[in-house]
Amino acid sequence: MAIEGQLKHLRLQWFGHVMRMDRNRVQRQLLCSRLTEKVRPRGGTPLRWINLVARDLASIEDWKEVVYNKLQWREAIRPCPTWIRRRMDGWMACVLHPDDALLGFPVMT
Repeated sequence: MAIEGQLKHLRLQWFGHVMRMDRNRVQRQLLCSRLTEKVRPRGGTPLRWINLVARDLASIEDWKEVVYNKLQWREAIRPCPTWIRRRMDGWMACVLHPDDALLGFPVMT
């Protein structure tokens, strides 16, 4: 997987984690708040972290409902059918979803 895909996956993973926190947690409050008085200076950073998350969320249907269910969220942000894990005996594909076995990917036991 390309680095950009990994970054997208990790952004969405963290976003889901924070959204499932209690509303009174500082992390959740910071994520869901906006500074109203502050304007970014001219020539400043064009995108903020939350702008990237918003762009990533565009590809997930009903994300506002799915994000609160951890298992459904993992499935929604799953980037590819298999993950490659490093093992002592070499590289090995690990199937994370039962449907991946139907595609011919090996199942790790």
